[in-house]
Amino acid sequence: MALSLVILAAGEASALDAGAPGATGDEPVALRDILKSIARAGVPLIYSTETVPPELKAHVPPPELPLDERLKWLLAPFGLEARPLPNGAYVIVPASHKLGQLAVTVTLERSGRIEPLPGASVSLIGANRDATSDASGHVEFADLIPGRYQVEAQYHGLRSVQRNVQLAASAGAQVELRLASVPALLEEIRIEGTRVDAGAGLGRFAAREMLESNPTTSNDAARTLQLVPGAAVAGYTAKTHVRGSRDDETLFRYDGLTLIDPYHLEALQSLNSALDPAVIDTATAWTSTPPVQFGGRIGAVVDLEPRAVMAPIADAQLSNRDINLTAGTPFAAAQGTVLASMRMANDSSPARWLETDTLTPNFRDYLLRTTWRFGPRARLSAGVLGIDDQLDTLTNERAPLDQRARLVSHERYVWLRWWQALTDCLRSETLVSAERSNDQAFGRVVVPSVEAGYLARNDRHSAVTIREELTFQPAVNWSWLVGAERTGATVEEVLLSKATFQPPFAPGLQPLAPLSTDEAAAIRAVARSWYSAVQWQRGGRSMVDLGFRRDDRQFSMLAAPDAYWSASARVRQQLSGSTVLRFGWGRTTQASVLELVQGADGAIRPSAARLLTQVDVGLDSALGPHWLLRTDVYHKRERSPFSGSEDVFTPFALLPEIAAGTVAVNSTSARMSGVEVQLKSDPLLPLSGWLSYARSRAEDRIAGQWVPRSWDQPNAVQIGTRWWSGPWQVTGLFSWHTGWPSTPLQVSRAVWTDPRAVTLGLAARNSVRTASPASLDIRISWDHSMRRGLVQVALEINDLTNSKTICCHSYGVAQRSDGSSQILDTPGYWLGFAPKLSFRWRM
Repeated sequence: MALSLVILAAGEASALDAGAPGATGDEPVALRDILKSIARAGVPLIYSTETVPPELKAHVPPPELPLDERLKWLLAPFGLEARPLPNGAYVIVPASHKLGQLAVTVTLERSGRIEPLPGASVSLIGANRDATSDASGHVEFADLIPGRYQVEAQYHGLRSVQRNVQLAASAGAQVELRLASVPALLEEIRIEGTRVDAGAGLGRFAAREMLESNPTTSNDAARTLQLVPGAAVAGYTAKTHVRGSRDDETLFRYDGLTLIDPYHLEALQSLNSALDPAVIDTATAWTSTPPVQFGGRIGAVVDLEPRAVMAPIADAQLSNRDINLTAGTPFAAAQGTVLASMRMANDSSPARWLETDTLTPNFRDYLLRTTWRFGPRARLSAGVLGIDDQLDTLTNERAPLDQRARLVSHERYVWLRWWQALTDCLRSETLVSAERSNDQAFGRVVVPSVEAGYLARNDRHSAVTIREELTFQPAVNWSWLVGAERTGATVEEVLLSKATFQPPFAPGLQPLAPLSTDEAAAIRAVARSWYSAVQWQRGGRSMVDLGFRRDDRQFSMLAAPDAYWSASARVRQQLSGSTVLRFGWGRTTQASVLELVQGADGAIRPSAARLLTQVDVGLDSALGPHWLLRTDVYHKRERSPFSGSEDVFTPFALLPEIAAGTVAVNSTSARMSGVEVQLKSDPLLPLSGWLSYARSRAEDRIAGQWVPRSWDQPNAVQIGTRWWSGPWQVTGLFSWHTGWPSTPLQVSRAVWTDPRAVTLGLAARNSVRTASPASLDIRISWDHSMRRGLVQVALEINDLTNSKTICCHSYGVAQRSDGSSQILDTPGYWLGFAPKLSFRWRM
């Protein structure tokens, strides 16, 4: 081959002028012509015909870029670079630096399964590189200069997905872009935080990046629910009341595994959950009628998709409250992956604000998950999750008050999950899991002139679950799901308590003085479920999902099993290009085999089933190119009786079983209804935000009257904003809601000498309301790219205004100088100003 040297001198004529209008068109042109136009502007260029052959084509760089950036734009995709010479000219030669490669896998999530997506358009935004995924969903970009890239996947009819990738020199990177198999409704806007779920309803969708950057979620996936309109949250806690439901009525799943009770430090307001966003990709929440396969809870559903390991992961975070370590890597040519995470925390700072006597509350959790692909039609995931808590309390510093207690909790999960494509239209999913839990609480309390007692409690249970699901999809517009699940459990509980309440605290507050309980129970139980759902869609505009479910349970201490039917119907209809109507109806059941309760007779027995019927209607409307308005109306009716207990004085009772304010709650039914309105802007904008308002009621039927639940908040407002520019990001959330109901203590006489002359009693249940609380949460972060990885410094402040909202009351007897006595009321407050400074490195 003949080789010639080309010298483009300043002023050489060319048909293309890089500075002329229209020079940055979408059609690629010959690289030589672009180089000639640059030389015409006064820059001599030297290259060989072998280095720059005539077949090379490129897009014209933006004329506003500096010369060096324009040359890099043009030459880097071909492995070339322009070296400056002393006389001001440039010579174009092969790049001296080492280039990298980027492997992209495009997948499709449909009906709960993930499969490769061929024919998707993949682009490196700003790098003039485009490709189409092959039959395995793969695309490879070679000869990339090191740096940060934004890769985008598009497929007709689906919402596009973008990811940022850091590419190191002479190294490769892998990334998965997962598209959802739903029509791209409201195409003229891009709204992060919503997606159409696998059925006909609209689930609320949150990516890992959003959970990590929002001050309200506090880097906790369980707090996803706290971003929905009208969520009722008691101060700084991971537990949430959704649409009036109890905080134990939310179902959490991770990798298909049902997490029984994923909260840390339940005796201290459940400050955190065990769900670290670092190990998930997305969280999808259903606050309305959920898909029928998510059975067992009647409040809400949060389904957590595990983090895909497409390239080596390293993530370390250190703050004044916790340490997080996460690592993962693919192996065996990406046929297998492994992901590991560990988190340790000592929440002594917020704990002391909540309860000044609390010492050394700490927790840790860890996760290990691995996957393996058996060709294109089968894959396996396996994992282990551990949760450990300890809380010690010592109050002898406030003599004569003396309280000592220790609460210890250990919980372990192990699981195997197997996916297989049996045929092109039939797929199966199998889950085998085991869970073991051991909770212990023991301590004593002495409050002079009020009470003295001790408690020892030990709860243990273990469960093994097998679940099988088959999905049959003979056509693209309809599918059929059938599933079955069986759980075998052993539950043991030992309770020993004794309390003596001195006058006047005994009358009206406890049935007996002294109160003594000595009970033990050990049962075996089996729960079985069968469910089926049919989903049909028409042209991407209509979708219908009908489901039925049957649950039954059998206890060793009961003669006959109890069985319950559930059903759901969900419809979505696109009314226009910018409006979608949603409808849902469901009858759901919560019947646990792991929960034991103590009855009025003191005996420990299985909890009764809870039955709920709900109806919800929603409307989504696009307002211009960057705004989405979402409106929901719902009504829920709980038609089963409920028996439980509640401390009307404080949620932080050291030993709630023997606390003075613990009263029985017996309702015959309940009702919850509300209207939710949310306006959101496109979060991809440098400045975005959201506004929501909820009007709701939550009431129990007690003794023939409707009584507001203790978390009833008729009005709730959230205003959020997010701004980002370069390495900086600021997120803020303002929250306000109507004060919660409370039950005050009534005293017959303000001052007394003889304690038998005064009586104490409780006013009507939840007859007064606390002041309406408002709070402002803010998070500021700064990112800095390093040679290896990215460093982030973040300051997160909960309740910046440090609002003093009363949460509780502790009562004692104060002795006056004249020998008389009076009630001493010491109010407590929810956690206020709580700063968190964190340093994070990730790769």
